[in-house]
Amino acid sequence: MTNNIMKTFKLATPEIINDGVAWYSKAKKACRLIAKDTGLRLEYVVGAVSALSPNNKWNQNVIDARKLCEVFVLGGDVDSVKVCTYGAMKRKALIILELSKVGRFSNKNIKSILSGQKITAFYECIMGEDSCCIDGHAKNIYTGVRYNLTDPKTNVTKGEFKVIRSAYIDTAKAVNKKLGTKYKAYHIQAITWVAWRIAHGIA
Repeated sequence: MTNNIMKTFKLATPEIINDGVAWYSKAKKACRLIAKDTGLRLEYVVGAVSALSPNNKWNQNVIDARKLCEVFVLGGDVDSVKVCTYGAMKRKALIILELSKVGRFSNKNIKSILSGQKITAFYECIMGEDSCCIDGHAKNIYTGVRYNLTDPKTNVTKGEFKVIRSAYIDTAKAVNKKLGTKYKAYHIQAITWVAWRIAHGIA
């Protein structure tokens, strides 16, 4: 299935590659701006963003996280803040933000609260860790077949997560060997997602 990832990578124009490589750094920049405006530590903001990410488009994800963080630091009614994801994910975001009141930062605690393999990996990728976020889109790219994200076939089990992540790691190594680049697995994931989205007309 590594071949399917490589096939999608080969669809990427130089512009798409640049967009993919820059995606997580831009995401971190957006989180850093929220952290600056609210006085929260960056990791708490990235944790909240990651918690609010399931079934949430990126731009809306950032908007939701900003509103929640702003109301939280002002001591407002966080229950009144509407987010475009599950209530359980909002609760995770708030638990992470509550850590800021303790005053003893722990990256491990944030990951423990996130717990889900996809959102934990998302957090790691935004923070610049050598990780890879495997979601329904990444699974579609891996299998080479597009299923709507509401289709159970896009669900990623723990076993599949490890296998697909390994495939992205192997693809990154193969690309780097061929092109002399230094891409991480999350770069390949982001590049192929941009290429896949354009190829399939996904908004």
